[in-house]
Amino acid sequence: MDKIFPFDSVVIGGGVIGLAIACELQLIGQKVLLVEKNKFLSEETSSRNSGVIHSGIYYPKDSLKKIFCIRGNHLLYRFCKKNEVPHVNTGKLIVAKKEEEKELISIFNNGLVNGLSGEIELIDENKIRKLEPNISKDISLAINVKSSGIVDQPSFCSTLQSLFEKNGGQIILNTTFYNYKSVNSFHISSLDTLNEKFKVKSKNLIICSGLHSYELGLKINEIKSCNRFSRLKYVKGHYFKLSNKKPPFKKLIYPIPNKLGLGIHYTLDMNGFGKFGPDTEVVDEIEYTFKEKNLKEKFLKRIQQYWSEIRLDNLNEDYAGIRPKLDIKKEFVDFSILDSDDHGLKNLLFLQGIDSPGLTSSLAISEYVSQKLI
Repeated sequence: MDKIFPFDSVVIGGGVIGLAIACELQLIGQKVLLVEKNKFLSEETSSRNSGVIHSGIYYPKDSLKKIFCIRGNHLLYRFCKKNEVPHVNTGKLIVAKKEEEKELISIFNNGLVNGLSGEIELIDENKIRKLEPNISKDISLAINVKSSGIVDQPSFCSTLQSLFEKNGGQIILNTTFYNYKSVNSFHISSLDTLNEKFKVKSKNLIICSGLHSYELGLKINEIKSCNRFSRLKYVKGHYFKLSNKKPPFKKLIYPIPNKLGLGIHYTLDMNGFGKFGPDTEVVDEIEYTFKEKNLKEKFLKRIQQYWSEIRLDNLNEDYAGIRPKLDIKKEFVDFSILDSDDHGLKNLLFLQGIDSPGLTSSLAISEYVSQKLI
């Protein structure tokens, strides 16, 4: 009979969400195993995003995205200060032309409903240009979001990893989850590390495998038959870096959002270089190349709406990322966390569709998971 290794909790998926959850559970005294299929932690969605600390202004009042984002915003700033993770509270402007003002005001009012009255203000074109003189003349109204910022994602993830391991947490890489069964209220996970198979037993099992959650869910009959379990849609987003030109803005600049994302926006990296993205392209496979024809021209046209001086030769290809979406037709799709009420398995949490604002929400999600499992 195969030896089964015991743990209090097993976390499948070593992106920022899995890392945050594993670290939280280890810090409250559990023996935790973090399982990652890749050679390195956090090398997919967690590292291929804008690195923005979001405010929670966009999301419906009672949604998980709103709750986790606003709580996560405060937790992330506090964590970064305490652990010396590079970050900057830049603030951001969500900008609108005359014909977009009604939609912008709706976003502003949603922010007020979400409790952000002290962190957001509606500003006219005079104040906009005092804050950011290079904004296009067509921009007539903006929301100044004071709580937004940027974080060094690799540093944040490596700090979580360091804290987790320092407190006794165990990480296993190059390892796939290939089978599951429930025995006497314990979870038995079958794992494969480079063709060496073994099993682990745990009271708690948390699956947060990002882009691969659907494939893992199929391996658990109770998840597979759950009404809220869904095949993912992949939305690819490209980023271009600003070259040969001084960054035009101090704050992050966001246009009016579209159905699949927040629009091609301007952000900064921790070295002070400007970048733009992401766009939204529905794709069938996970790959990160720049394939689309005239992509740079498309970016140029969108960026010129808020920065008229941008030129084609200012843009260089940077990187691409893919967001896991549960639905691409609805205006809003919330995070999905399936628990025993959904699938009947006690102390098993299955996370799916954790796209933006996942990075900002990570510490709030870990807090929520910890409370659900205590």
